[in-house]
This record gives sequence, structure tokens and C-alpha cells, in this order.
Amino acid sequence: MKTSVQFTNWEGIGKKRYRAFVIMFFSIIVHCCLIERSLFRVTGNGSEVLLYTKS
Repeated sequence: MKTSVQFTNWEGIGKKRYRAFVIMFFSIIVHCCLIERSLFRVTGNGSEVLLYTKS
């Protein structure tokens, strides 16, 4: 009985991690799109390098 409880607990943790990973993946995509748009706005200041290092 204990093993089955542990298995379901790990399954729930895995689902939470998967959901968090999907959310993080989409946020990174949106973040990269925002960086590309800001790169077109800012030219020659070196701030694009700062944006890439922050991400």
C-alpha cells in the first residue's frame, strides 16, 4: 500500500513539473520574441547584449 501511495505522489509531482515546464517554455518563447522586437528598436548601444545575458 505504501508503494502505491508513493507512486501516485510522484505521478502528481511529475504532472506539476511538466505543467511548470510547459509554462516556462512558452514564457521563454514570448521573452525571445520581445527581445527580437527590442533589438530592432535599439541599435548600436550594446543593450542588446545586456538583454541576451539577462535571459
